[in-house]
Amino acid sequence: MKKFIIKYRFTLIIVVLIVAASAGYVFLNVKHYTFGSREECKNCHLQDGDLLFVNAEPGVKYTGSESCKECHKDVYHAYMNTQTGHSMSRMMKGNVIEKFPQDYPVFDPVKNYYYEMLEKDGKFYQREYRLSPDKKVVHERWMEAQYIIGSGSNLRIYFYNENGMFYELPLTWYVHKGKWDLSPGYRVFDNNRFSRYVGTMCFSCHNGHMEKIKEANERYKGPIHLGIGCEDCHGPGELHIKQFKNELPALPGYVNTTVNPAKLSPVRRNDVCLQCHIEGKSWALNDNTSWFDFRPGMHLEDQRSVYTSSKQTKHTFLVSDTGNRMFLSLCFSGSHGQLTCDFCHPSHKTYEVDKVKYNRQSCLKCHPIEGLPMREARLSESREDCNRCHMNKAPAENTLHGVIDTDHWIRINSDLDRVNWVPERSHKEKLVLTPVVDKPDSASELRHGIAYAEYYFNEDRSIYYLDSAYYYLFRGLKLAPKSINGNFYLGKVERLLKKYTESENHLKYSAELYPDNSNAFYELALLYKEQKKYPNAIATIKQAIEIKKLEPTYMELLGSLYYDADSLLLASDVLGRSIKIDSQNPNVFFMLGNIAVFKENNPQKALGYFKTAVELNPDLPDALINLGNTYALLGNLDKAVDAYQRELLFRKNSVKAYQNLRRIYEIQGKHKDSEEILKKAKGIGQVIK
Repeated sequence: MKKFIIKYRFTLIIVVLIVAASAGYVFLNVKHYTFGSREECKNCHLQDGDLLFVNAEPGVKYTGSESCKECHKDVYHAYMNTQTGHSMSRMMKGNVIEKFPQDYPVFDPVKNYYYEMLEKDGKFYQREYRLSPDKKVVHERWMEAQYIIGSGSNLRIYFYNENGMFYELPLTWYVHKGKWDLSPGYRVFDNNRFSRYVGTMCFSCHNGHMEKIKEANERYKGPIHLGIGCEDCHGPGELHIKQFKNELPALPGYVNTTVNPAKLSPVRRNDVCLQCHIEGKSWALNDNTSWFDFRPGMHLEDQRSVYTSSKQTKHTFLVSDTGNRMFLSLCFSGSHGQLTCDFCHPSHKTYEVDKVKYNRQSCLKCHPIEGLPMREARLSESREDCNRCHMNKAPAENTLHGVIDTDHWIRINSDLDRVNWVPERSHKEKLVLTPVVDKPDSASELRHGIAYAEYYFNEDRSIYYLDSAYYYLFRGLKLAPKSINGNFYLGKVERLLKKYTESENHLKYSAELYPDNSNAFYELALLYKEQKKYPNAIATIKQAIEIKKLEPTYMELLGSLYYDADSLLLASDVLGRSIKIDSQNPNVFFMLGNIAVFKENNPQKALGYFKTAVELNPDLPDALINLGNTYALLGNLDKAVDAYQRELLFRKNSVKAYQNLRRIYEIQGKHKDSEEILKKAKGIGQVIK
């Protein structure tokens, strides 16, 4: 957190000790629900001032918002009608706000796909298709829209669930524009089609607490809780429920089984909100933490560091970065960090308010009317609306990804700074990342390096960010040599920089520090594969699979290693297990098709694999070629021709398609067609036999 916040962060230690002494040396051991000396568990629970919040213990279970309803009916029902209360939901007829049927399909001219949302038998689907020059459908794929992220105030983004992993769909409903378009980032950066999975970072803010499957990455146990829940602000509810069922011993007054943010000190209170409202440009988790490890009442810096650009402009602001903008405000610094989010934002919205009057009343708490300059308002109609002039707003026609938001950098004449998203979209200047949330410890430089690495992996593959990551990680490890994440990220960066010996040492050490670090073994396997050390790579990825037996990414790598090592039967076995978990990976089906043809001499079996690979990704290199070849082996020459023609439709310079088409036409005795193919190939500079 910013230094001036730390400066004013104080804890009345003497008062705490006096209260603790008068109440007796007791604490709640949440693992066994017994009492004993507080000294035995002095680091177990969150302490804020003279209060202990025992549900901050990692072992306390989340119970879901439904468990709060019986005792807190009014608050529960009011909150569930807020935007956060239904931030994620099932897609069904009863909650449709979109326009059906679609007026026209959405077209992606870069990848040549059309998209439309359709209802069929009470379910909703997104259809992807391609057209030939004569308007015939030459590719088609349907995926069910099972879940929605978005309350309906800005966006509605759709997802499907594949064995506990959630994938985004290409079409989004833009509420303010009242239209369908490609999902955020799909048109500007890249159309990921149906393969963009939702990571834990995304879910930790767009939905309530979700339990991950331990045997895999990014997969969740069902049924999942839907919507940002009560426990995201109040902490896990298990102990609170037990307390009111009289299943716990009597607790002293300073011991709380749930967190009331209003009772927290200002920094901790803000951190409850900032867990989702200060994304920054990049981030770094602390060692042995995940995105779901933050618990209300904690200091955010104890779980992660957040970084933003050293250059803050008045012209652009992001919906997920309101906390950072608030820190820039004189209202915040002038309060010595005591200004909290709930000063202006009612938590549960249990009653309707006139927003203009409510916001004005909030401002007048610190800016009494008699102290304001009594000049004529610049905009007479907004004299009562403080936000209109002092907090800029992105208008509907000028939004980033269709989201309307208010700038929390409060300043005079804020609205005169016209919102300009060009710097956000173009990134012509390389970013210098600076921490806005960070713990001043020995691993600070390491986390700075991790932030640069994450920016490289997720945003911009410029060598500048990779070099910056290496610089800070290398320096940081001298100060914190036993950092699990530091060694892992430096090893990963060194592999990309082809510093193979150093990479191997750091990845091995990360795994030594944390033996369950399956991703360290995965990265080691990739390192060995690049060096063609196949036995080492196979042995190492097997170690990753021993830790996470249901991770298809690891299985895919092992299968590809067996494939490269010509152990095709072993490859077939592990890849077959992979598609039972993830049936949407075209690469795996492609490899299985090749194995069926070359090792098993079973073109009929291969045909099914190649057809699936092409359906999942018609742009997969050689997939249509091998599909055509398989049809030819089976004697279905017309189908083979169709596959080669689709290959040329999608990739007009495909030499293999021209060669194979000419051979088929010669076999069929279509010599004119064969000569025409030869001419077309020569016309684009291709020489075929």
